[in-house]
Amino acid sequence: VICPTRSLPMSDEETNALHMAIMTMYGPMGGPLASQASSWLAEFQTTMGAWTACDRLLREKRDAVSVCFAAQTIRQKILKSLKELPSESLMSLRDSLTSHLASIQMQNFDPLNDVTATQLCLAIADLYIQVHEWKNWVAELLNTFNSMGGDRTRMLLVLLRVFPEEIDTIRVGENRRREVREEIAVNGNSVILFLSNVLGQMGSAHDEDMIKKVIQCLGAYLTNPLMNTDELAHSQLLTTVFHVLCAKEASCTLHGVATECIVNALFRVENTDRHKLLAHALHRAVQALRAPFKAAVDEEDMDKLQNYGRIFVEMAESFLEFIINGARDSAEEELASFDTLELLLMMAEHHDYSLVEMTFHIWYRISEALFQIDNDDHVARYADHVTRYLKYLFKHVRYESDMVGLPPSGCELTDFRLKAAESVKDVVYIVGTDKCVVMMFNLMVEAAATGASWEDTEAALFIISQFLANLLPEEDSVVPDIVRAICGLPPASSHPALLQTCAELLGSACDWLQKHPDYQLPVMQWLFELIVNPQFSSAAGEAIQQICHKCAGNLAQKGLATQLRALVPVLETTTSNSKGVEAAITFVLRSATELIMLMPEAEMTRQMNEIGMNIVINFTGALAQSANGVNNNKENSENRGDAWKSMSNDPMLWIDRIASVFREVQPWMAQDHGNRPAPWLELALGLWTPLSQAFKAYEDNTRMVEHICRSIRFLVRSLGVQSQGIVQPLVSQMVEVYQKHTHSCILYLSSILVDEYGVVEALRPGLIAMLETLATAAFVTLKSDNGLRDNPDTVDDLFRLASRFVLRAPSQFFLAPISSALFDCGIIGLSLDHFEANKSITRFICSSIDQLLGARRSNYRDPGVEALENMIKQKAPTLVSKALRAGCIELTSHLRRDEADILNLVSSVDKQLFSTCLHAALQALPQQPPCATPAQLEQFYITMIGLSDSREMYVNMRDLARLFD
Repeated sequence: VICPTRSLPMSDEETNALHMAIMTMYGPMGGPLASQASSWLAEFQTTMGAWTACDRLLREKRDAVSVCFAAQTIRQKILKSLKELPSESLMSLRDSLTSHLASIQMQNFDPLNDVTATQLCLAIADLYIQVHEWKNWVAELLNTFNSMGGDRTRMLLVLLRVFPEEIDTIRVGENRRREVREEIAVNGNSVILFLSNVLGQMGSAHDEDMIKKVIQCLGAYLTNPLMNTDELAHSQLLTTVFHVLCAKEASCTLHGVATECIVNALFRVENTDRHKLLAHALHRAVQALRAPFKAAVDEEDMDKLQNYGRIFVEMAESFLEFIINGARDSAEEELASFDTLELLLMMAEHHDYSLVEMTFHIWYRISEALFQIDNDDHVARYADHVTRYLKYLFKHVRYESDMVGLPPSGCELTDFRLKAAESVKDVVYIVGTDKCVVMMFNLMVEAAATGASWEDTEAALFIISQFLANLLPEEDSVVPDIVRAICGLPPASSHPALLQTCAELLGSACDWLQKHPDYQLPVMQWLFELIVNPQFSSAAGEAIQQICHKCAGNLAQKGLATQLRALVPVLETTTSNSKGVEAAITFVLRSATELIMLMPEAEMTRQMNEIGMNIVINFTGALAQSANGVNNNKENSENRGDAWKSMSNDPMLWIDRIASVFREVQPWMAQDHGNRPAPWLELALGLWTPLSQAFKAYEDNTRMVEHICRSIRFLVRSLGVQSQGIVQPLVSQMVEVYQKHTHSCILYLSSILVDEYGVVEALRPGLIAMLETLATAAFVTLKSDNGLRDNPDTVDDLFRLASRFVLRAPSQFFLAPISSALFDCGIIGLSLDHFEANKSITRFICSSIDQLLGARRSNYRDPGVEALENMIKQKAPTLVSKALRAGCIELTSHLRRDEADILNLVSSVDKQLFSTCLHAALQALPQQPPCATPAQLEQFYITMIGLSDSREMYVNMRDLARLFD
């Protein structure tokens, strides 16, 4: 019995029941009984009795299945529930596990036996790693097994492997990790010698399982950053691993294990100064894999090709600094050679695009590194390799010539093209955008000259479209030919995929078209022809919107707004692809609105009213149908003849139309129009009525309310303070709805109102009252069990609203009691591990402290500043403690920087106060492992109080966090 907290051993009847459940779950019958057994066993594994029960199963060894289950359960209990056991029982647990492991025979490979032994080895390793008081036991354990009778080689190999593997997976803190790593590293050379001897003793016998275990063990040891690798660099062991990689007869499993080992080794030699000998040995050996790679190409062995690809990419990652910056001395010239780039291009040359996809990240890193180098001659050295890379991508992104219609979204090639497009954007500057355009144009011309089908032209245009926006708009050597060629394509007879790509390319050419007005109307007319085909309506609509955005001035003078508006009723008569058609209508309306904004006021009023009244009529009709019980939620099959017409019965469509129009309306009050009413003021007031009706009718529908709030937001933005006729009833309605249904979008819309009206002194009391009502209702939600975690949108929008008050009406806000309540809620929410919500909280806290610091710098004092200063000083102890704990223990790494910003701002307010609060906060951190030592905490404290830069504070918090992770 290994759990002394249980007074009685498990009875025979209980053990038999447990054994029967295991046999039922793993038995051949399956069915409901197996499902019930599985549920029962899962519950059993969480109990205290599982410790003693599994110990008995391991001792009795009734059969291999129950022994394996017991070993797995014990391992999981150690990982997740070790604190259930008193500390004085841990030594007996360790001895018991060692005894069970010693009783397993592994002279020959047996799958189930192997799994059981592995689970017990993992259990021993996990236990040792978690008990911080145990020191220097690994070598003793290995010697114990080595001295036992019989062949214990397989057992030793598993034990050697699991310790370095597990240390990286268990949360024990950096101190304990370093202890165990040092203990493992001390015996590193002995392990290398042992592994070499195991392989040497095999002679001509080919025991694949033994070879696999040796290589796995080596791979695990290479994950230890403290291991000295000089001995390995010259050992026969490394040669053996590469021999496996080169061997044609190597099985897929063994080849994969060898690959993993070399990948670990390459990752380790990224620290070249520490592992110089191994780095050179690996570089030479990996370069020698060219021939095996080509042999695998001939045999179409994709598993091995993927393995080689992993190795090539990892080597490029490890030696990237040398490849980019060159060798520091003659010894490093080998590592800095472009031979590694040749390996990447070998992968890109292969016809299977999964290989070149593996290289995307390294090409991105190369482009990022070269972008930092202000030396055109140096960057030009890489142009030839990148040019070849782009030519290979041109081949990979081609569609099959017999493809019919457009490719389905989500297919593998479509996804690959999206990734390839990003890679093209990453590296194109290395060659030069103008040269890349010419290169792709020439490929297109060559393909046409040889009678190639449409797919070559499409592939070239697809790649050009990725960087055409970066081309100098004055370019006139190739682009005019491309644009003329596209405008000459007949939409009725050209391949759909080619037309789709042409539309996308014309959209990306908007900057070029801005400088070449003679091409604007032909391009727009071609797109007008294309957009009425539902198959291309969305792509053509987006291109139209992009061009109108850049060329609005000239197109408005040409009267294009009227032509754009005339497209809408034509599109509304389409009978298929209703969602794509509605997206196109949205683009068209946005484009028309942009052009209308450049017209004289009278014409602007007329055109806006004509657009808006159509929306009002249809929106009101859709609401009436909804009120009369018409089912607006039925499925709209794309095969129905009236697909768009069916969509038009949904009020949300018209709500979104309002948003699409008014998002392009330029805020009237931001322009020099005096006090004249906005040309669309009457229209906006007319739209408010059905929006308010929809708000009331759908107040319990979260999605509908979100869309309504978005449309109202654009209305308010466009009118500025002239929207007061809308705002008064709007605020009342928002408060009423939010008290019944806490839609977070209402909080967001409230922040827009504060942004617009917060500077109006007379309206500030009403806005504060609105905040108090909304925040009080939000607190009810957030104070429930896991309220912050389960409602991140509410947290995000609530503190965005609070931040708007800090910026637009700070004095009134900090004099209101609700500001203190929000600050308290924010402090609690600092531990919320949700990116947007946590960012919103820290932004509110930081902007509040910034307001105080800004007032001090300008020597400004008023009751609001005094209230803010008193609040910050009063809450500083809790704030510092929570920010420190969140940054070191509770948050993921990408959010720690914001906690450092908070600490730095508190220090800027009052250094002495910060020093006192930080000292108390450090004392409140966990004192039990994983944790920092008192000396480490003291050093952290001394360093932090001497810093005034948040980046340096972040670095120190990051280092401290490792001690608790």
